Amino acid sequence: MKVHHFGVEVVNLEKSIDFYQDFFDFKLEQKLYLEPETLVFLTNGTARIELVWNPKNTKKISELAHIAWEVKHINEWIQRLEKKNLFPIEDPIDLDNGWSTVFYRGWNGEIIELIST
Repeated sequence: MKVHHFGVEVVNLEKSIDFYQDFFDFKLEQKLYLEPETLVFLTNGTARIELVWNPKNTKKISELAHIAWEVKHINEWIQRLEKKNLFPIEDPIDLDNGWSTVFYRGWNGEIIELIST
């Protein structure tokens, strides 16, 4: 079994698409319509995210869940995102098992984790 995608409910579809394209290099894969929702799939390599926009949803999502992507050079990502004015919501953490991790807040309030193993 492998992960197919992560879904995020969004309040502004275009700003959310721009966020993931600008900061994390995602590309538009496809757009589907499932009334009243619009579903947009974005990909970056093998990573896929689904943005779900419902015109009736006006609230940003909960912070109870997060999306995590493994990256090779976490410090390069931190520097790159800072140049684009996206800053961690807490200091980067070096874990006892040798992993390094850092957390960001997405445009809709979602938590995005970058992890280097």
